[in-house]
Amino acid sequence: MLTCGVDIGSANVKAALLGEGSLIDTCIKASGRNPEAEADGMIETIADRNALSTKDIACVIFAGSGYVNSGFMERSITEAGAAALGAVFLFPSARTVIDIGAEKALVTRCDRAGTVINSVSSDGCAAFGGVFLEEMAQVMDIGTEELGSISRSSGHAAVIASQCTVLAKDEVSAMIMSGVALPEVVRAVHDSLARRITSLVDRVGIEEDVILTGGSAVNEGLAHSLGRILKNDVMVPDNAEFVSAIGAAVAAARWQRCGPGSRGRAENG
Repeated sequence: MLTCGVDIGSANVKAALLGEGSLIDTCIKASGRNPEAEADGMIETIADRNALSTKDIACVIFAGSGYVNSGFMERSITEAGAAALGAVFLFPSARTVIDIGAEKALVTRCDRAGTVINSVSSDGCAAFGGVFLEEMAQVMDIGTEELGSISRSSGHAAVIASQCTVLAKDEVSAMIMSGVALPEVVRAVHDSLARRITSLVDRVGIEEDVILTGGSAVNEGLAHSLGRILKNDVMVPDNAEFVSAIGAAVAAARWQRCGPGSRGRAENG
């Protein structure tokens, strides 16, 4: 049985195709202005890439901040539920999932089945998401893909006091102009974001193992800052940005096994 999960985020739409408990394929594209059309196109793309018809896919379930309940999108799962199921699929030992999207962060604590025990998300402030890192990188005139390695090369960090992205940019500019070493500034940027995310973790309660997911998870500097501030190992899966799409596909498989009697939301917490 083939199932598909689609994660509709503010920056990208991701899809994952599962078959008989194994991940077959993933794909990603930039989010557009029409989430329904983007999701439909993503399902067709992942089917075509695997020489399939969309009719070969037994069930599709949607998740993400950009989800809308219309058209093809007849079944969905909460963002927390998708993150938990995807993390446990990749790491059965996962119990705390930190998902960092473009514009917000979500922290979820779950059990061994991927059922949500508790979760909390940021209020939509960009200072909690990947956009914060992108804007700081622009101020420092470096690529976002360079942030991680530069941060890890520093043994010390400056301190960014501001919680607001705009004010933080002013602090970073001032540091650079005053001659603070670039690695220290970059590490300060990661520490700043990590401290805000840690405040969410504190509200949910931490339990090992801790998994970092989302597009910013590939940033080794952020993972290192989180691990140091949380005083806990932070694991990053190879398919970090697709974890919620994978979780939605897992939910679709469960939906089919339980008998999809009607349309609706495939709740998981």
